[in-house]
Amino acid sequence: RATLISYRSCLKPIDTFRSVVLWAVYSEDMAYREMKYIKCKAPVPTKSKTAKLWEMIGNGCGEAVEGSVEATTWFPYPHYHGRLWEEAMPLGNTGLVLTYLTLENQDD
Repeated sequence: RATLISYRSCLKPIDTFRSVVLWAVYSEDMAYREMKYIKCKAPVPTKSKTAKLWEMIGNGCGEAVEGSVEATTWFPYPHYHGRLWEEAMPLGNTGLVLTYLTLENQDD
């Protein structure tokens, strides 16, 4: 019941961080709810916990961030009206972030 997403950072000429999707893997439960497609090289949604982590990394701090987000933060037309639990964590000094999305209410 989860979707895994990996990101990389890119430095813009003005030295600010942005992140893009490198790849995503989804479970059958997530696919059933139309939460299965995130375009490669798409920007991270600004209201996501992952975006908050990238902001923290840009400010010199990069600890894991987690919390509840609307399903529509990541997926435009989900067949799920609950919230997702999002966990975003830096992968050491690789310049990558791993994001894990799960259904907040596993019964929906």
